[in-house]
Amino acid sequence: MFCSISGETPKEPVVSRVSGSIYERRLIEQAINETSKDPVTQQECSLDDLVPVKVPDFIKPRPPSATSLPALLSLFQEEWDALALEQFDLRKKLSETKQELSTSLYSLDAAFRVISRLTKERDEAREALAKFSDNVSSMSQPENLDVEMKDGSQDTKASLKSTVDETLKQLSTKRKQTKLQPTWATPEVLEKLAHSSPLPVLPSAEKDVKTLLIPRPGGTGVSLCLVDSRVSLVDCSSSKPLKSFDSSITACCWLDISKIALMNSDTKMIEVYDVPSEVESVSEPSFSIPVENENVMFLSAHSSGEYIVAATDATCTLYSMKESVYSLNISAKITALSFHPDGHIFAVGLENGEIQFFETASGVVAAKFGPQDGSIESLQFGENGYWLAAVASNEKGTSIWHLGKSKLAHMVPTDASTTAAALDITCQLLASSDDKYLYIHSFVKASKSWNLVGKVEASLVSNLAWIEDPHKLVYSTNQGSVCLLESIN
Repeated sequence: MFCSISGETPKEPVVSRVSGSIYERRLIEQAINETSKDPVTQQECSLDDLVPVKVPDFIKPRPPSATSLPALLSLFQEEWDALALEQFDLRKKLSETKQELSTSLYSLDAAFRVISRLTKERDEAREALAKFSDNVSSMSQPENLDVEMKDGSQDTKASLKSTVDETLKQLSTKRKQTKLQPTWATPEVLEKLAHSSPLPVLPSAEKDVKTLLIPRPGGTGVSLCLVDSRVSLVDCSSSKPLKSFDSSITACCWLDISKIALMNSDTKMIEVYDVPSEVESVSEPSFSIPVENENVMFLSAHSSGEYIVAATDATCTLYSMKESVYSLNISAKITALSFHPDGHIFAVGLENGEIQFFETASGVVAAKFGPQDGSIESLQFGENGYWLAAVASNEKGTSIWHLGKSKLAHMVPTDASTTAAALDITCQLLASSDDKYLYIHSFVKASKSWNLVGKVEASLVSNLAWIEDPHKLVYSTNQGSVCLLESIN
C-alpha cells in the first residue's frame, strides 16, 4: 500500500471516494485545499470525500538507498555534513550575539556615564543657586544706601512678598525640571549663522541716537524698539514695523508676552499697553502709573508682570500697577538695570564699575560684584539662574559672573572694547560686539570654556538679542538701524 502522490508507505492512509486511490492524509488535504480536485482523476473532490483506512501499526521499511553498506556510508556522510553546517551556523550566530551584547553593554555604560555627568551638573547648579539664595538672605545692607519705604498699607507689602516668593518657587522649580540644551545649535548651523549677511529691519537714522531693542519674552519675531525717543513694535522676521507710538519715550520694557510699559516723558507716567495678536490694533494705554521722578532712564519688569522697577541716574523705584512701593537712593550713577528670571532679586550696574543686587521684596542689598574696568553698559541674567553677563565700557570682553560662587566665572574676549552682549535662552551661545565686529561664541561643557564660532562685520552695535526662533540674532546700532542675522538652510 503506497501513496499515489509520494509513492511511499503512508503513515495516515486515506482513500478517495472519487478515484478510489490511496493517499497520505497531509498530502491529499494540501492538494484539495489548493485545487479542490483529485490529483489522479482531476475530478472535483472535497475533504469529506476522504475515508480513513485503518491499518495495524508497522515499522516503516528502509528506503532502497539504505539497504546496502555503501548506501549507508553515503547516508551517514550526508548526515555528518548537515550536522557540521548546522554547528557552523550556530557558532556564527553565537559570535554575532556576543558582538551585539558587547555593543549594548558599551552603550549602556556610556548612557550611565552621561546620566552621571548630567546629574552632577544639575546638583552643582542647584547647590550654586541655593548658596546664592543663602548669600542673599545673609548679607547686610551697606551704609551708603538709603531705602525709603512708602506709606502703603501692610497689605501692599504682604502682597509684594507673597508674589515674589510664589513666583520664585514656581519658576525655580520649573527651571530645575527643564533641560536647556541647544538642540538646534549644531556646528554646521552656527557656521552658517556666523557667515551670513545681516538683513536690514529698520533703516539707519544717519546720526547718533539712543537705540534699544527688546524681543517679546517667549515670542517669535515681534520686538520692542526704541530709537531716538520713539518706540515702535517691529516684526523682525518680516522686517516690518507693526505699530509706532508718537509720544516721547525715555525707557520701555515688556511686562509679559501681551503687555508693554513705556515711560512717557510728556505725561510723566509709565503707560501700560495691551499688545494683542493683531499688533496694529494697539491704540490707547490700558492704564498709567504716576512716577515720582520724570527722568526715568531704565525700566525692568518683574517675572510676574505685576511689578516694575524704574531707575533714574541715582534712584531705583519699585512700582506696583497702581503706585510706588519703595525707593532706593544709589550713591553712584546708574547705567544698567536687569531683573533676575526668578524675580527675587534685581541687579543695578553703576558708572564706577560695580554691580549691586537688591532683594525685590524689601529693597535690601543682597550682594555686590566688581568693580569692573569702566561703567557697566549692560546686564543680562542667564536663564540657567546662576550666570550674569556684564559689559563694562573699558573691557575687551564680556564678563560672566557666577552668582552662587560670587566670582567671575568667564571672560569671553573681543578684539576691542565690548559694546553689547547677549546670552541665548540655553546659556550655551553668547553674542557680543565691539566697534567693528559681532562675535558668536559657543560654550563647551567638557572644557567649561567658550569657543569662537565666527564673527560678522557689524559696526556701532549698541544692543543685541537672541530671538527664540532657532538661528536668529537681532541687533541695533547707535545710528538707529536694526538688523537681523539668521542661518538660512
